[in-house]
Amino acid sequence: MATINISLSEELKRYVSAQVKGGAYGNVSEFFRSLIRRHQEHAIQARLERLLLDGIESGSVGPLTRSDWDELRRVALERAQTQIPAPGEKKAKRIKNAPGATRPGRNRGVLRRGVK
Repeated sequence: MATINISLSEELKRYVSAQVKGGAYGNVSEFFRSLIRRHQEHAIQARLERLLLDGIESGSVGPLTRSDWDELRRVALERAQTQIPAPGEKKAKRIKNAPGATRPGRNRGVLRRGVK
């Protein structure tokens, strides 16, 4: 794991120490990793909101057809099989013989998020 050194005012140092002593975090590094993860999640949420607004502002569209839904499912499954977990999300695990598995009956299946 990489190391980064930062400078904090005494006030911020006391705040971080209080968070750790209060049991909210195991140590100072855990506190800062949590802040970084929240920042990443915020950035992802902001991007999603921008994309949704872009879609809304792009004009009206017709109803989705059966082939549209089939294509959406295909793309979503393809992405799920190759996607890296989002910040704060548990490592994706392959599930044997899961619905939509690429090769049913073998040890290769679709990725499922947060499955223990």
